[in-house]
This record gives sequence, C-alpha cells and structure tokens, in this order.
Amino acid sequence: MTKRRKNTSLAKQEALERALQAENVVDMELFFDARKKDSSEYWLSGMILILDHVTTEQKIKLAHKVIKDEDVLAFFFRQLYGMDDELV
Repeated sequence: MTKRRKNTSLAKQEALERALQAENVVDMELFFDARKKDSSEYWLSGMILILDHVTTEQKIKLAHKVIKDEDVLAFFFRQLYGMDDELV
C-alpha cells in the first residue's frame, strides 16, 4: 500500500485558512494588492489604524514597511496618538 501525498497547494490553502481564523493573525493580502495598484497611502494608513488585535508597536512597524510618503506617515502618527493637526 502506498501513501498518497496531499496536494501541496491544497495543503497550503488549508493552512492559510486555519491561520486566518486565529485572532492574532492579520491577512496582509489587501495591503500588498493595494500597494501594487498604487493606491492611496492614506487609505493604507487608515487600514493599519483600524486593525484589531494588533499592538501599537506592531502597527508602527507595519506602517514603516508599507507607507513611504513622509506626509502620510506623519498623518498616521497623528491619528495613532490622537494628536490635533493644529498642534503639529
């Protein structure tokens, strides 16, 4: 009797689906799809800000990776810390 191997792509898909059900896992596919399409970095910063189950430190690391425009990064930090635009 021979062992049958599971289809590798099917196994990867099932593993991904299980991982996405965990509370502390963020599906980054939308971020990278948006990045490829040159979407607004303001939109990306907003998506990072509303992530649940993600620490402030993790949001900051993520923002530094996906936001390249310094004005948008400044906007992100003002929103993150609840700073008024007039104070900056």
